[in-house]
Amino acid sequence: MSAEAQNKELCIADSDRPMSRGDILGFLYQMSFSQGFYGRVLRDIGEDEDGEILETLVKQNFKDPLDLVKFLEG
Repeated sequence: MSAEAQNKELCIADSDRPMSRGDILGFLYQMSFSQGFYGRVLRDIGEDEDGEILETLVKQNFKDPLDLVKFLEG
């Protein structure tokens, strides 16, 4: 699924708000079906007892999933 299609599916592209925890986790979950890297990121978030990984992602204030992808893969 393209980033544009995922933006529309997540209803983030037309929003001025940054991605929430739920938006980030939902996107990672969707991507995990086709990209093993994202499944491993989800696993690491699930094993992170302090929640530091997810908090770090939320603090980046991603405007859309493409920003998240660039951050993770950059």
